[in-house]
Amino acid sequence: MNDQPKTIRPRFYKEATLNEARTKAEGRPIYDDVEYVEINYPGDRLQRLVRLADDPVSNGGPSYAELYPDYYAAFKRGESRAVSGTPLEAWPILTTARVAELKASNILSVDELAEVSDGNIGKLGPGARDLREQARAFLNSAKGGANVAAMAQEISNLKKMVEALTQGIGAPPSVSASEMQTVDINDATDEQLKQFIKEQTGAAPRGNPSRETLLARVAELAQPQEAA
Repeated sequence: MNDQPKTIRPRFYKEATLNEARTKAEGRPIYDDVEYVEINYPGDRLQRLVRLADDPVSNGGPSYAELYPDYYAAFKRGESRAVSGTPLEAWPILTTARVAELKASNILSVDELAEVSDGNIGKLGPGARDLREQARAFLNSAKGGANVAAMAQEISNLKKMVEALTQGIGAPPSVSASEMQTVDINDATDEQLKQFIKEQTGAAPRGNPSRETLLARVAELAQPQEAA
């Protein structure tokens, strides 16, 4: 589990490093390709940590490559440091010059700008604190819009369910004459009995007849008709 601060942005890279032991043994310069990690802190262009990629972060702890597996995997694929969140170029309020200034301070996205610490925000120049608040408001607004969209979809789905249930209650399955002859009419609802009578006679029962009246009428209609 990576519990490092979100503001830490590692960059893995490979560099030719002098192999002193082999150089001394063979009497000529021998270099090896060695993997390193450079850790930058958004908002602070001076603070920088460089370690071997397989160095442990602490005694007995994981290596830097293991601590940041996504960044390390991107490096192995030949990709540069991945942008975390919305790229600065995709935020309309920033000018091209301001984007370049922020990138020079190790900030690549609106998300990283929103996370710049109070200790580093002053290093970004005049108006940086207000810009950070605008970045935070932008992200919160986008998240709120996503929540509203999800809620609207949920409400729409619930409405469809209610409509389906209402239609099911208002229009119960009808029972044909042949089916009424083979099933127990006592299992049919009053609405099904009325629907059956309407289909057989062309008119629904008038008034509010009792269930006994409905059953008697249905039994009569369901009897097989004798040939003339």
